[in-house]
Amino acid sequence: MPPRATEYLSQPTGVGHAPPCSKLPSTRFWDGNNPVNSPDATTALQPAALESYTLALGLCRSGQWTEAIELFGQAISLAPNCSALWNDCGNALARTGCLQDAITYYDRALVLEPQNPNYWYNRGTALDGAGQLEGALASYQKALNFAPLDHRLWNNLGVTHFRLGHWEAAAHNYSRSIELNPTCPRAWHNRGVVLRKLNRDSEALTCYERSLELEPASAATWYQRGIVLDNLKRHDEAIASYDKALGLRDGDHNIWHNRAISLRWAGDLAGALESYQKAITFDAADADTWYYRGRLMRQLGRIREAIASYDLSLTLNPEQPNAWYDRGNALFAIGQLQAAINSYDETIKRDPTKPTPWYNRGLAQLRLRQPEAALRSYLKAAERGLSLPELQFCQACCYLLQTQRSDCSDWERQTALDRAASCLQAAIAANPDRYGSFATAHQLFEPVKPDANGRIKPLKGSSVS
Repeated sequence: MPPRATEYLSQPTGVGHAPPCSKLPSTRFWDGNNPVNSPDATTALQPAALESYTLALGLCRSGQWTEAIELFGQAISLAPNCSALWNDCGNALARTGCLQDAITYYDRALVLEPQNPNYWYNRGTALDGAGQLEGALASYQKALNFAPLDHRLWNNLGVTHFRLGHWEAAAHNYSRSIELNPTCPRAWHNRGVVLRKLNRDSEALTCYERSLELEPASAATWYQRGIVLDNLKRHDEAIASYDKALGLRDGDHNIWHNRAISLRWAGDLAGALESYQKAITFDAADADTWYYRGRLMRQLGRIREAIASYDLSLTLNPEQPNAWYDRGNALFAIGQLQAAINSYDETIKRDPTKPTPWYNRGLAQLRLRQPEAALRSYLKAAERGLSLPELQFCQACCYLLQTQRSDCSDWERQTALDRAASCLQAAIAANPDRYGSFATAHQLFEPVKPDANGRIKPLKGSSVS
């Protein structure tokens, strides 16, 4: 049960008059508050264009992006060859979520001023936000051709590589950003995120601690620090880190969720349950939290409540094979065997590769005295690599149950007995005390009862009525 690994990558805003919005999930990226650079090109504007432009900038500062876009348009109609107007209107469009339109405006700015790294940077940010990650990489690389010492560019390049799953490249980019500006907490934070992805948790922890020295009020970094401490099995410290994060951002259900996992690992089950309840308070539509709450309820012996949690989780996201599997196990535990089989079937439908759902399905079918169906399930489990004495023992039980059928011919009965003997012998060889004792004591095994030396010789044509 790993901690939830929601990424809080830090991406600074663009470098124009109106900072562009990367339009990425808010749980992944921060907005930056860096100073913006004012292009000199706007100083040559005619009075009417300059007035519209100045008013547009004021509207941007107050967050009135739609109104600003209209005024930028007026300024552009009066001065269509001013690259800064196209860039800043693109930034405002990005803020409203119109990323493709923003990219078009950045492209126009770059036609007029192709060597301006700020425009390439803003274009890369918009492309990243639109999910066009390869295009974003190309734009950032272009920007770096003209501004190779801009630490923000290296950071954003790392963010895009991260989103593409290029962990090593992202780590290199963040390291380069830190070389250029070792006092930027965001680059340290982001480097920690990617090092955790690379399973370099101790190094990631160092990065988070450096980031927190520079920006101690970052809830995202305290949260990520908690994750690596959990990975390092330092659960008490992880809980303290999550508490720090919650002191800064109490309503974040992800932090409450991970705090619950830490508390469970630390043995504080009551505290874990309380944290899950808090997480649900802030986001009752999180399927994962309901699922892990169900696992905790099962651990507490509150099986019906566990099933209710699994049901809520699966209502929110039915494509969870693990939740269907755990639900099946809980139903099995309270004797609802057919419902358990149905749940295992849902597991298998979504992930037919794992042996244990097939095995547990067979157990439920055996309990329902459905030996043929159980044998088919056990065969599937064996085909997927399960090789346990329990499996062979259960197969022996199935074959013996087959001999009790009223329509079983002598040949079928003898074949079933031979197979039962073979399976039981293999189980006893693996664990003679357990399976030998059970076979000796249980009437079902009378036809294949082992002798004093543990050897089995089935009685020809025998059956148990």
